[in-house]
Amino acid sequence: MPKLALILVMIASYGLGIFGYRFSMSGYRGGHEYFRAQVALEHLHRMTKDYSEEYGGLPDIEGFNALLRERWALGRDHAPIEVGADDIAWHLNFIMEKAIKDNLHLWNSAPHLVLTSASPDGFGFYLDGEDGISNSKGQDRDDINSWDQSSTDFYHARRRNRQILKGHAIGALSAMGVFVVSFAWKKNKRTQQAAQ
Repeated sequence: MPKLALILVMIASYGLGIFGYRFSMSGYRGGHEYFRAQVALEHLHRMTKDYSEEYGGLPDIEGFNALLRERWALGRDHAPIEVGADDIAWHLNFIMEKAIKDNLHLWNSAPHLVLTSASPDGFGFYLDGEDGISNSKGQDRDDINSWDQSSTDFYHARRRNRQILKGHAIGALSAMGVFVVSFAWKKNKRTQQAAQ
C-alpha cells in the first residue's frame, strides 16, 4: 500500500474509532448519581423551608447537623433517633430520615445544613466534594449544593473529558491496528518475494 494511501486509511480508521465509541456511548448519559444527589438536596431544602415557614425559623443549625451526623452514622436501615414527641421534633426527624433515605450517599458523608448568602433563602444543604472537604460551606468546585443547579458541573465536565479521551485512545488504537496490519502485510510480501 502506498504511503499516502496508508496515511489516509489510518486517519479514516482514527476517525471511525472515535465515531464508533461516541455512537456506542450515545445512549449512556452517566453522572446520574450527581444529578440525583443535587435533586435530593433541593428536596431537603424545600422541606426545611416549609419547616421554617411553619415554625417561624430554622432549627438550631449546629444541633440539627449533629443529630444528622449521628443518624447518618447508624446507617439506612436503623430506626429513627428519638428526638421527642412534639411537632417540631417530629418534623426535624422526618427531614433527617429523608436525608438518610434519599440519594445522598455519594461519598458516605452526611449533608450539611448551612446559613449562606449564596442561597436566595439564606440557607441550604450541601455535600462535601469527593475530597471530603469543603472550604467554602458548599461552594468549592467539587461540592454539590441545594441552591445552585450548576454545582454538579465539575463532575459532568470531568466525565465528558474522560469520554473524549477514551474516544481518542480508541481512535489511536484503530489507526495503530491499520499500521500494524499494513506493516505485517508488507513484511509477508517481501518474504514471499525473497523466497521466489
